[in-house]
This record gives sequence, C-alpha cells and structure tokens, in this order.
Amino acid sequence: MVFEVIAMTAPAADDGLQDVRHRREALGEAADDYEALLARPATSPQWTGGVAQATKQLLVAFDEHVHEVEADDGLLPRLLGDEPRLANTIQRMYDEHVTITADLRAVEQLVIDCGEAWDIDAVTAIRQKALEVLMAISVHRQVGADLIWNAYNVDIGGG
Repeated sequence: MVFEVIAMTAPAADDGLQDVRHRREALGEAADDYEALLARPATSPQWTGGVAQATKQLLVAFDEHVHEVEADDGLLPRLLGDEPRLANTIQRMYDEHVTITADLRAVEQLVIDCGEAWDIDAVTAIRQKALEVLMAISVHRQVGADLIWNAYNVDIGGG
C-alpha cells in the first residue's frame, strides 16, 4: 500500500512563514560563520577579537529571531492560538530563547575576561562555551522546524 503525504497549510500559516524562513536562514548562516571561526587555530590574541565580533553578530541574529517570533503577532503567539496542543513545545522555545541569549552573553564575558592576553585555558573555555551555544542553537532550530511541521504540515527548510 502506498501512502501519499500532502502538505497543507492552515490559512493563517503562510502569513509570515516567509519571514520565518528568511530569519532561519540568516541565523543558520551566522551560526555557520561562527563555527568556522571557532574551528580556526587560536594562535594569537586576534582569535579572541574575532570571536568577540562573531559572538556579537550571532547575538544580533538570534535577537532578531527572538523579537520576530515572540512579538504579539509573531509565530509563537500565533502557534499557541492555532494549536494549543503544542503549548509545551512553544514554552520550550520561549525558555530556550532566554537560555541561549544568556549563554551568548557568557561567551562575551569569557572573551572580555581573556582580554589581550593569550591564554590557552581561557581560549579553551571560550571555545567550549561557544560550541555549546552552537549546539543549543542547532537543536533549537530543529525543534522549531518540527513545531511548525506539527502545527501546519509545512517544511520551512533546513537553511
């Protein structure tokens, strides 16, 4: 027996999902750039300067994501109104916004604490925390894609 899956969208689902896709791609690109920088050899104080700048860029991309999806007319309030059965996952998304933002700020503080001195222990701590943040963002994006699929049967893409 062959089953065909037909993706259908609720009437309100398409409104704003293009913005969600765009922001998802922007956040994914910022995370990819961040990972590429972290993977470079940390052989000088310039590495921490690069991490500082890249952390700020990732924080801006994440803040834009948060503001978009948490706005009164944003995706999360809309999802909650359309699909209250998904309330636990929606709350998880809100909670992760707080946690990921705090973790990005923690990376910023580690870089500030390292200062101009190049210290392998400080570099290791920065890299470890930054990679933890990247993993959290990746999982967050995956949960968000699943959430939209579960609400509207729409694949917003992996970008």
